[in-house]
Amino acid sequence: LNETLKIQSAPLDTLDAYSILYGAIGLMHRFSPADFKQSKQLLDTLTDGRRDHPAPLAWTARWYLLKAVQGWSEDPVKDSKLAFECTARALDIDPNHTLALVSEGQILTHLTRRLDDAEQRYNTALELNPNDANGLMLRAMLLAFTDRGAEGLANASRSQHLSPLDPHRFMNLALAAGVNLSAG
Repeated sequence: LNETLKIQSAPLDTLDAYSILYGAIGLMHRFSPADFKQSKQLLDTLTDGRRDHPAPLAWTARWYLLKAVQGWSEDPVKDSKLAFECTARALDIDPNHTLALVSEGQILTHLTRRLDDAEQRYNTALELNPNDANGLMLRAMLLAFTDRGAEGLANASRSQHLSPLDPHRFMNLALAAGVNLSAG
């Protein structure tokens, strides 16, 4: 099933596009406002040139989320709306795009506090791809937020197992610690 879903979602058309995307993702996760701004410019290059691909849109949604939660947004409500527009466009292109579903779950959790809807997005993404490490960890944290940390432990553990060399492992470890605290 997962391979069938992958085939249905069109890949980025060039190696340069992948390089731009991964460069943008790397810059997005630095704590430098200049790098963060450059990340958005790179993502815009991809979304303007490839309106038919969900991945750059899903990452742009995350960019707006990070902008708000890092305190760099002058208008978090507007940025929340823009983030939702990006995930909506991505899911219009591919309703089964797990990154877009997980990104929307994050936005629902952190920007609008609609935890039931967020959990539904995470669950849908993980039904489509049970090995999505990011989705597993974010669902684990959502469960911790809703006093179900013990339920989240398996998700956190599986996420860490799936991505032992993740460059953002420090964040996964911090989130896993939160889940463990919630579980007692």
